[in-house]
Amino acid sequence: MKKQSLFACVLLSGCANLIVPPNMLDVAPKTNEELVYPEWGGEEVSPPPPQMMQAQKPQVQSDSLQSFLQRNAIQYQILPGDHIMIHLTETIHFKTGSAEVSPVSARWIGLLGNYLNQRSDVDIVIDGHADSTGTTGFNNSLSERRAEEVKKQLLMSRVPESRVYTRGYGEYLPACSNTSINGRKCNRRVELMLIVTK
Repeated sequence: MKKQSLFACVLLSGCANLIVPPNMLDVAPKTNEELVYPEWGGEEVSPPPPQMMQAQKPQVQSDSLQSFLQRNAIQYQILPGDHIMIHLTETIHFKTGSAEVSPVSARWIGLLGNYLNQRSDVDIVIDGHADSTGTTGFNNSLSERRAEEVKKQLLMSRVPESRVYTRGYGEYLPACSNTSINGRKCNRRVELMLIVTK
C-alpha cells in the first residue's frame, strides 16, 4: 500500500511541473536584477568600429536593388520605417474579371524575378486589387487570384516561395475613383513591395 501511495505522489508531483503559465512573457524577468542567475544577463559589448558598422548597414544592399530598378526603368518609392521598404509604383493591370498577367507585365516581372532569385535578403509582398464591378465576394477572390498569378510569375523565375507573400484587398483600397471607366481600369491592379530583411 505504501508503494502505491508513494508512486501516486511521484506521479502527481511530475504532473505539477507540466503546468505552463498562460503567457511566458508575464513570468519572464524584466530586468537583470530579476534574473535568478544575474551573470547570465547580456554582456556589455563594445560597438564595432565605425568602418565595420558602415559595411554591415542594409543600405548597401538596398543601393544595389535601387540601381537594378533604375537601370531597368522600374518606377519605385522608398517608404519610411525601420526596415528598407520599396514600393514599386509600376503596377500590373488586368482586364475586367481577369487574373491573367499581360505579356508586357510578365516581361518586367520575369526580369525582376531573375534579379530577386539571387537576393536572399529581399521579401516580396504582392497586393491584389479589384474595381467595384461585380459582387464583394467575387472581387475579394479575384484580387487574391491576381496576387497569386503574379506570385506564380516570380516562382517561374526561381524566387523561393518562402519569400513571397500575397494579399487580396478586393475593391476596398481603390487607387482611383470607380465612377469612370479609366478609374476602374486603374483599380484592377497588383502592387509589389520589396522589403530588405537584413
